Amino acid sequence: MPMNSAKAMRLFAAFLVFAVATVPLRAVADAGHSKMHPGPKQGAAVEKRNAKEMKMQEMVQKAPRLHILHLAGEQSMYAQQMSMYALLAALRVEPRENLARLRAVRDTFERVRIGLRAGDDGLGLPATTESGILVHLDSVDGLWSQLDPVVEEVLESGKVREDQIESFATLIPQLHEALDKIIASYEYYAYGGRRFSILLSTIAVAEGQQTRIPKMTTEFLFSAYGHEVAKNKRKLSDTYTEFDRALKGLMEGDPDLRVLAAPTEEIKVGYQTVQQLWQRFQPLMNGDLGSGKGDRQAIAQLAQRVLPLADEFHEVFHETLNLYHDL
Repeated sequence: MPMNSAKAMRLFAAFLVFAVATVPLRAVADAGHSKMHPGPKQGAAVEKRNAKEMKMQEMVQKAPRLHILHLAGEQSMYAQQMSMYALLAALRVEPRENLARLRAVRDTFERVRIGLRAGDDGLGLPATTESGILVHLDSVDGLWSQLDPVVEEVLESGKVREDQIESFATLIPQLHEALDKIIASYEYYAYGGRRFSILLSTIAVAEGQQTRIPKMTTEFLFSAYGHEVAKNKRKLSDTYTEFDRALKGLMEGDPDLRVLAAPTEEIKVGYQTVQQLWQRFQPLMNGDLGSGKGDRQAIAQLAQRVLPLADEFHEVFHETLNLYHDL
């Protein structure tokens, strides 16, 4: 593993730890459940989360620009989750629970959006002053000013109309593109315009997987809903292929993707578990839902399987982050 200097390695390790702050899909989903079941597992989860938060705060002080880059990157995942939960509610899959999850994701997105510009001590975000970043934050704000009223109307009414689904379909891809430009700008200012090393590229690909899970779920659900079926099937095919290839690369390495193989046997086994969950997910992705009515059983199965897939990937991802942090 060639490195230019010890400093470069320290920067890389610092960057990895910032991803410890990533909120797993299950954590957001659980925000929609009002009933709590305290017990040993819950206590262990709280303890684990507190340890992650302590690491995050430590690393925020050492490399704040890299921390900002990570939080900016998470916004794309939250945007896709908003579409996913709205569509599940529209398709009458646990509507109350999924609308509560939509609220939790919306509020997280909003806090980070404001923090990226104005700063947020709790998130470890300083105010942004770079004009090259502010112009892209303006673009995100403009799109959000159109999308957020739709989200709030859905949450207030408890129902999702067809015209609101159209707003999600139109605005989320634009928002995703604008967020990509913010990330590119932060990369430039964090690294002085230099290209990522293959190590950072590997982490970027892994983080991208966390966005692809709700993205392809959303594309599937748009087809099930009957919205631009052919277009969403094509998009789903592309996202499906990207996820599948990246997952194999994260296990075995892929020089064309600039992805290193799993660094330990334990992490490789973790990715193999993800692959097993992915294999249960794949047949649903290949189903024919072009009638506009959808297959209610397949939709329900998808909703049940997406959270375990996202959670397991998240856990393996963090094991990798912690391994590099300890170097």
